[in-house]
Amino acid sequence: MHFLFLVFLFNVLVEGIKISNGFKGNTLRGNNLILKRNLVGNRLCMFPSRFSIFFWKKKYHERPIDEKLSVIPVYIITNNNNSPYIFNEQDRQICYMFLCPDDAENMLNEIIKSNGMQNRNNIKLYNINMQKAYELIKEFMHLKKLENQNSDVKNNIVYWKLIPSKRQTQNASVFLSYRKKSELVFPVFYVDGFYVNKDRANIVPLFFDIEDLRDTLNKKGVKNYKIKVLNFVDLIFSENHKSFGFVPSSKSLEYLDKLNKLGTRRSYF
Repeated sequence: MHFLFLVFLFNVLVEGIKISNGFKGNTLRGNNLILKRNLVGNRLCMFPSRFSIFFWKKKYHERPIDEKLSVIPVYIITNNNNSPYIFNEQDRQICYMFLCPDDAENMLNEIIKSNGMQNRNNIKLYNINMQKAYELIKEFMHLKKLENQNSDVKNNIVYWKLIPSKRQTQNASVFLSYRKKSELVFPVFYVDGFYVNKDRANIVPLFFDIEDLRDTLNKKGVKNYKIKVLNFVDLIFSENHKSFGFVPSSKSLEYLDKLNKLGTRRSYF
């Protein structure tokens, strides 16, 4: 039932998306066409205004970035103590947070194979949301600053590292120049003039999976569009996030539902 509800919300989002010429390049401009829609829960999705359901007091574009990020699933690997699995990378202790569940599964299988683990239940995937990951990323950035001041810091702390989707990084490279390819770390995809209206403000939906964006465009009958790419991490640490919303990967939501049905152990979080 939970999965069907998420699929319903995703489909409603697709129906709520409209096309406008109000978004040009990297500059947002107002659009005179206002569609009255209401925000339901903490997901970027639309219901007709006659429902008049409000779960949030703040308008969507006024919400802090961490609230917007709560809809995005993130996956970590946990050990037999239900604590995050720690990797060693360049003399640092690091915990990985995966945007793509397939990448997380592949890493999990590599660990099991390389360590000759007989009991697969000793190591599992656990999900958090991007809101929590955002806090951990900020902690990571703070620790990096401390490390620059004192090189001994890295020997005594654990870093958190967000791992982008390998597939979506490859997809993004098609749309970028050679120089920009080297700068891109965490791609999100959008199309000029493609927006949803929430609380009387035009919100540009940023898709974590290019396949979801293309499916949405096809359902709306949009042709001759140009897909563009933004760096997710740069965006969330800037002041330019108010006019953007995030659309989680439909495949990741499917995997999350599967994970929830299997049941997750109590974790470090």
